[in-house]
Amino acid sequence: MNAIELTRALVDIDSVTPNEGAVGIFLADHLGKIAARTGGRVERIEVEPNRYNVLATWDAPVVTLSTHIDTVPPFFT
Repeated sequence: MNAIELTRALVDIDSVTPNEGAVGIFLADHLGKIAARTGGRVERIEVEPNRYNVLATWDAPVVTLSTHIDTVPPFFT
């Protein structure tokens, strides 16, 4: 999946509060496939029922990307 396809897939998921669960699961699954091939690790951390933080780590140089994976209303299909 290239960057445009990934962006399209993420945008297509309703992630308006309190519907962030599906985007967290999608992102963790997507990163998990990459991590499995490249020696990384992905952890889905539940912060509330059906709401997750996603932590992906590799042993490479340390870079932290910390951002929101949810969106603000309205959601357009």
